[in-house]
Amino acid sequence: RTAMASLLALFSGLTLIVMGLCRLAYATRFLSRPTLSGFITGGALLIIATQLPKLVGLIDLPLAESLVGRIYIILLHCTEANLVVTALAVALLLLMEALKK
Repeated sequence: RTAMASLLALFSGLTLIVMGLCRLAYATRFLSRPTLSGFITGGALLIIATQLPKLVGLIDLPLAESLVGRIYIILLHCTEANLVVTALAVALLLLMEALKK
Protein backbone atom coordinates (compact mmCIF):
# COMPACT_ATOMS: atom_id res chain seq x y z
CA ARG A 1 0.00 0.00 0.00
CA THR A 2 2.76 2.41 0.86
CA ALA A 3 4.49 1.75 -2.44
CA MET A 4 1.26 2.42 -4.33
CA ALA A 5 0.69 5.67 -2.41
CA SER A 6 4.25 6.76 -3.14
CA LEU A 7 3.84 5.93 -6.81
CA LEU A 8 0.57 7.88 -6.94
CA ALA A 9 2.20 10.88 -5.26
CA LEU A 10 5.12 10.74 -7.70
CA PHE A 11 2.78 10.48 -10.68
CA SER A 12 0.66 13.37 -9.39
CA GLY A 13 3.74 15.52 -8.88
CA LEU A 14 5.08 14.76 -12.34
CA THR A 15 1.68 15.56 -13.83
CA LEU A 16 1.65 18.93 -12.06
CA ILE A 17 5.17 19.70 -13.28
CA VAL A 18 4.23 18.87 -16.87
CA MET A 19 1.05 20.94 -16.58
CA GLY A 20 3.10 23.86 -15.26
CA LEU A 21 5.66 23.61 -18.05
CA CYS A 22 2.91 23.47 -20.66
CA ARG A 23 1.03 26.36 -19.05
CA LEU A 24 -2.04 24.23 -18.40
CA ALA A 25 -2.88 25.76 -15.02
CA TYR A 26 -6.33 26.67 -16.31
CA ALA A 27 -7.17 22.94 -16.24
CA THR A 28 -7.52 23.11 -12.46
CA ARG A 29 -10.74 25.04 -13.03
CA PHE A 30 -12.33 21.73 -14.00
CA LEU A 31 -11.67 20.30 -10.52
CA SER A 32 -14.25 21.20 -7.93
CA ARG A 33 -13.24 23.11 -4.82
CA PRO A 34 -14.28 20.26 -2.49
CA THR A 35 -12.06 17.87 -4.46
CA LEU A 36 -9.03 20.16 -4.20
CA SER A 37 -9.76 20.92 -0.56
CA GLY A 38 -10.03 17.23 0.31
CA PHE A 39 -6.79 16.41 -1.48
CA ILE A 40 -4.91 19.22 0.26
CA THR A 41 -6.38 18.38 3.67
CA GLY A 42 -5.55 14.69 3.28
CA GLY A 43 -1.97 15.54 2.35
CA ALA A 44 -1.65 17.87 5.33
CA LEU A 45 -2.96 15.22 7.74
CA LEU A 46 -0.54 12.66 6.36
CA ILE A 47 2.40 15.04 6.77
CA ILE A 48 1.35 15.92 10.33
CA ALA A 49 0.94 12.25 11.30
CA THR A 50 4.36 11.46 9.84
CA GLN A 51 6.20 14.34 11.53
CA LEU A 52 4.44 14.34 14.92
CA PRO A 53 6.43 11.41 16.40
CA LYS A 54 9.68 13.22 15.56
CA LEU A 55 8.33 16.43 17.07
CA VAL A 56 7.70 14.78 20.45
CA GLY A 57 10.72 12.50 20.45
CA LEU A 58 9.05 9.16 19.76
CA ILE A 59 11.43 6.77 18.05
CA ASP A 60 11.09 3.23 16.75
CA LEU A 61 7.30 3.25 16.50
CA PRO A 62 5.70 0.28 14.78
CA LEU A 63 4.64 0.87 11.19
CA ALA A 64 0.98 1.36 10.39
CA GLU A 65 -0.90 0.59 7.19
CA SER A 66 -3.15 3.64 7.27
CA LEU A 67 -3.37 7.20 8.52
CA VAL A 68 -5.84 6.19 11.24
CA GLY A 69 -3.54 3.35 12.30
CA ARG A 70 -0.59 5.75 12.46
CA ILE A 71 -2.52 8.18 14.65
CA TYR A 72 -3.65 5.30 16.88
CA ILE A 73 -0.06 4.13 17.35
CA ILE A 74 1.04 7.68 18.19
CA LEU A 75 -1.71 7.96 20.80
CA LEU A 76 -0.79 4.56 22.29
CA HIS A 77 2.82 5.66 22.73
CA CYS A 78 2.23 9.28 23.77
CA THR A 79 3.32 8.52 27.35
CA GLU A 80 6.80 7.72 25.98
CA ALA A 81 7.23 11.23 24.57
CA ASN A 82 10.50 12.95 25.42
CA LEU A 83 9.57 16.13 27.30
CA VAL A 84 12.86 17.89 26.51
CA VAL A 85 12.47 17.30 22.77
CA THR A 86 8.81 18.34 22.92
CA ALA A 87 9.61 21.55 24.83
CA LEU A 88 12.41 22.42 22.40
CA ALA A 89 10.17 21.75 19.39
CA VAL A 90 7.35 23.90 20.79
CA ALA A 91 9.79 26.70 21.65
CA LEU A 92 11.27 26.66 18.16
CA LEU A 93 7.84 26.63 16.53
CA LEU A 94 6.84 29.65 18.65
CA LEU A 95 10.10 31.39 17.75
CA MET A 96 9.53 30.76 14.03
CA GLU A 97 6.01 32.13 14.33
CA ALA A 98 7.27 35.23 16.16
CA LEU A 99 10.00 35.86 13.57
CA LYS A 100 7.71 35.28 10.60
CA LYS A 101 7.02 38.99 10.20
